[in-house]
Amino acid sequence: MAIGFLECAGYAAVLYVMDKACKAAEIKIIGIDTINSKDADAFIPLTSQAKFEGGTEDVRTACKYAEAAALMLEGPGEVLAEVIERPESGTRSLSRISKIRLKEDNLEEKKGSIGVLEINYFTNTVIVLDRALKAADVDILDCQKRLGGRMCYIILQGRTSEVEAAVQAAREAERIVGKYNIKTAIAIHNPHPEIIKVLNNNYIHKKIKGGNILWQKQM
Repeated sequence: MAIGFLECAGYAAVLYVMDKACKAAEIKIIGIDTINSKDADAFIPLTSQAKFEGGTEDVRTACKYAEAAALMLEGPGEVLAEVIERPESGTRSLSRISKIRLKEDNLEEKKGSIGVLEINYFTNTVIVLDRALKAADVDILDCQKRLGGRMCYIILQGRTSEVEAAVQAAREAERIVGKYNIKTAIAIHNPHPEIIKVLNNNYIHKKIKGGNILWQKQM
């Protein structure tokens, strides 16, 4: 038995690379954390972290795939992947401390592809989201107007072709909001059930009910 750790800049990046890792090896995500600074001028997210466990070889394989995927999105200085073999009970308990509560119910509700957008400032987020929604038939799955500092994020859901179109429209919106205000616009196809567990949480994200967006209470 082993525990793996993956850290990189951006919550969207962690979702993307952990989807790759979970599809490559038999692992279980046991926690995901983000930096939630109250300083709107801070470079946020400084880091996001995923913690996962499984057999030693599976965790090693997952770490390898996660690190390779992360390095496609981030620079080497922003990515850290490590494995702890045969962790002590205290280490396992500490690894399970997480801001996100993982829920395994209603996994069937979120089949398909998802698009994850991370954008600086709420106004820019709404502008980019509007472009994405006009370009494709997608639904808003989750949203948070402060991932940390000035960073916001939106998760979209729909058929693969529609999500790809929405993500492309979001990328092209850099002409309006500025290239450096779009941190990430990426699609995850057929997200692994372990990623769906993260999306099902009710602590960091708020669900959208009846067409109304219920934004997260700021911490």
